[in-house]
Amino acid sequence: MRKLALEIVMVMSLLVGSLMFAQEGRGAPDVLGYGDVVSGEISNTRFEVFYDMQGDEGDVVLLQVISLAEDSAFQWPEVVVFSDSNEVLAASNGFVSINQSTVALQLPYTGDYDVMVTRDDGRMGEGEGPFELYLSIVE
Repeated sequence: MRKLALEIVMVMSLLVGSLMFAQEGRGAPDVLGYGDVVSGEISNTRFEVFYDMQGDEGDVVLLQVISLAEDSAFQWPEVVVFSDSNEVLAASNGFVSINQSTVALQLPYTGDYDVMVTRDDGRMGEGEGPFELYLSIVE
């Protein structure tokens, strides 16, 4: 029983640590606009990279993340869109290919959104390398 309690405490600590790390990354100085392409890098010390995005209710946006790692060190990138209340609005659970992922989303409100680029398995993943993130509006 004691071992089970210790395991539960350890898992909860990891979850709280993950949430705290993610919150520290939010509010990034990079604000994405339609048509923007930004570069970043995933590493074992920074496995979640956040960007701010502003949009209008009803806009249909397309976000695409492409791994630029030539040695296949960063495969299966992921992109996630959060509301201003930290609700996950869209995530690239289905992969386009081994080195890119795409999310399409109709924005539910006018305002700010957070966009996160990460690797498959997030904190527990092993992929590292540079990426490009594309934001476009579908008209």
